[in-house]
Amino acid sequence: MKQFTVSPRAKADMNEIWAYLAEHSEHSVADRVLRQIRETIRMVGRQPEIG
Repeated sequence: MKQFTVSPRAKADMNEIWAYLAEHSEHSVADRVLRQIRETIRMVGRQPEIG
């Protein structure tokens, strides 16, 4: 598996996504969406040919 890093800008984007969802929905929704984003990033890291 190749190493990959999430850029500072991508981290900032994810924080903004979480904040928006937490403000307009419930924190649990924001947590779930961020968890799904992170899981997708890990999956692409393990299997880059799927992206």
